[in-house]
Amino acid sequence: GRMILLTMKEEKKLTVVQKVMDGTMDIEQSSKVLGISERQMYRLMTLVREGCPSGLIHGNRGNQHACRYDADVRGKVLELVREKYQDINDTHLAEILKEKEKIEMGREGLRQLLRRSGIGPKQKRRGKVYRRRRDRKAAFGTMIQLDSSLHAWLEGRGGGCTLVGGIDDATNKVWARFEASECTWGYLRLMHDIVESNGIPLSVYTDRHTIFYSPKEPTVMEQLEGVESLTQVGRAYKELGIEMIKAYSPQAKGRIERLWGTFQDRLVVEMRLAGITTREEANTFLKGYLPRYNAQFGVSPKESKSVFRKKPVRQVLKRILCLKDTRSVKQDHTISFEGLTLQIPRSSKWMSIVKQKVEVIQIQDGSLEVRYKEQTVLSLSKDALQSLMEKFQVKKEPLKNAA
Repeated sequence: GRMILLTMKEEKKLTVVQKVMDGTMDIEQSSKVLGISERQMYRLMTLVREGCPSGLIHGNRGNQHACRYDADVRGKVLELVREKYQDINDTHLAEILKEKEKIEMGREGLRQLLRRSGIGPKQKRRGKVYRRRRDRKAAFGTMIQLDSSLHAWLEGRGGGCTLVGGIDDATNKVWARFEASECTWGYLRLMHDIVESNGIPLSVYTDRHTIFYSPKEPTVMEQLEGVESLTQVGRAYKELGIEMIKAYSPQAKGRIERLWGTFQDRLVVEMRLAGITTREEANTFLKGYLPRYNAQFGVSPKESKSVFRKKPVRQVLKRILCLKDTRSVKQDHTISFEGLTLQIPRSSKWMSIVKQKVEVIQIQDGSLEVRYKEQTVLSLSKDALQSLMEKFQVKKEPLKNAA
C-alpha cells in the first residue's frame, strides 16, 4: 500500500496505543494523556490491531477546504487588487469587491489570499509598546498629574462643561473644578486652588497640549538670548518654580486617566441625586464632595513629610497666575490692547515712558493692570474695563475668559 507519513500528534497517538497494548499503560491513563474518552481509546486500539493506522489520521487530511475559492476567482481578485484596488484595507476591499465586482469573499479569506500572494496590508500593525511600571512618588507634592475631561457631567440638565483636575502622585489627593472648556484660565485657576490649599508643588505631569507647550518655534533672536516660547500656563508655572514634565501617551498619566473613569461613574450620579443643573452649582458641590472623596480614596505616602513649598503672598500670586502681554508705549502715552486704547496717566516717577515696553496683566478677578519696571502705572477694575469696551464697541466678554 501507499506510504503514510504521520504528524507528531499522530505519532504520539500511535505510541500511546502501543503502550496500552504492551500492558505498560492502562486505558484510563492513556485516554487522559490523549484527551479522549475511553470508548475512543478502544476504537483506536481496534484500528491498530487490524493493521489500519490510517485510522489515526484526521478524516479531513488532504481535502480541499470547504470555503476555498476556485482558482479563477482567486486570480480575478489578485488581478483587480494589483491593477485597480490598491492600498485599501482588507475589510473595505471585501465590501468593494462585493458591491462593485459581485465577488463575495470573506475578509479573512481575502486577507490570507493577499498575504500569501505577497500583497501586504495597507497599514502595518503597530507592535505593542513596552511599558514599565512607574512607582508612585514618595512624598506629597512631588508631582501632580494634570488633565481635563470633557463629558456629559450634568447629563443634559445644564450646559456642557469640562472638569479640569489634578491628582497627587503620592497620595491620590484630587483638586478639580468645572470650566466652560479646557482653557488657559482653567489651569491657572486650578493651580490657584492647589497653591491656596497646600502650597507650591515641585512638578506637574501633563500631556503635550498647546495650553502647556507652545507650538511656536523660537525666533533666531530668542534662540540667541536663550528665551523659550512659553504659553501663559507655562510662563506662570515657571514663575512659581514648578517643573513641567511631558507625558507622551495617555497610559503614562494613568493615574488621572483612571480618575476620570471613576468620576464619570460616581460624580455624575452624585450630582444627579443632588439635582445639580448649572456649572456654578457643580463647583459648589465639588467643594463638599472632594474632601469626602479624598478621605475615602487617598493613600498614605511613603514619606510622611510634605514637599509642597510655602505659598507666596496673595498680591504676588495673583500677578503670577494671570495673563501677561507686552506692549510698546506710543508717543501720546497710550497702548493698544484687545481693541482698546488705554491712556497711561502722568507719573511723578518717570517723565516719559514713550517707546518703552510695559506689561499688561489680566487678573483672575477680571481687572487689568499695566506695569512698568515692577510698578503699576495703570489699574482698571472689571467694571471700568466693561464701560471702556462699550465705549470702543469691543464685542467681547470680559477679557479672554477671565473669572
